[in-house]
Amino acid sequence: MTVAPSQVISLRLALAGFAESWSHCGAVADYVARYAASDRFDPEGLTTRLSSFLNEVLELIYANHGADRGGAKEGPPVLAIDVTREESALHVACALPADDAVASAFERALAGLDDPDLRSRYRDGFDAGLDEARVEAPFLEMAGVHGIAPVLNRSGDHVVVRLTIPAE
Repeated sequence: MTVAPSQVISLRLALAGFAESWSHCGAVADYVARYAASDRFDPEGLTTRLSSFLNEVLELIYANHGADRGGAKEGPPVLAIDVTREESALHVACALPADDAVASAFERALAGLDDPDLRSRYRDGFDAGLDEARVEAPFLEMAGVHGIAPVLNRSGDHVVVRLTIPAE
């Protein structure tokens, strides 16, 4: 029997308020992860994985949010985080307004994560990543080591980063 996906948690954060402090990334990731994993088989393990992966996405948003680039037509810009659950996975979607500069930053950071040779590429570039901070490094690790590849979609004036995390 297949269980239909169900909504677990949905947050809407003022993007400008979120972007006031880098520490919001970890606080929001921890909150969402604890809530979403609380009734799963291994809540501590799933909380740790979900929080770690979501934190990297939120740090990318923090560094490239564009909230101060002109304001939205219908109120202040919002960061939307939605978590749905199905039988064996949690799905996380983070959506935010994005002009061309913001969308390009996300495209650069998340490029090539579907490369079939990603694990080798990550291994070969690991030492270089220790010497220089690279924005794509945590996403290469997520995809190349853990098999969790963020998926980027651009829809009009928004970008959406999606994660699928095995839950059982």
